[in-house]
Amino acid sequence: MISDSNPMVVANTVSALADIHTSATSQPSTSSSDPAVLSITPTILNKLLIALNECSEWRRVAILSALAWY
Repeated sequence: MISDSNPMVVANTVSALADIHTSATSQPSTSSSDPAVLSITPTILNKLLIALNECSEWRRVAILSALAWY
């Protein structure tokens, strides 16, 4: 879904994955590894930057927050 051509779908996917990541990292874990829910590759980075220009303000915040992890 993150490689969809519709920027709103991309932004909503990033928002959902960010919520899942926050929920997964807030729970105490027995594993020492960080659950990488969203791995930002250069290809995904390019898609997010393209979607950033065509989204609403609130979805821009979600995308920029995800890019801050990168």
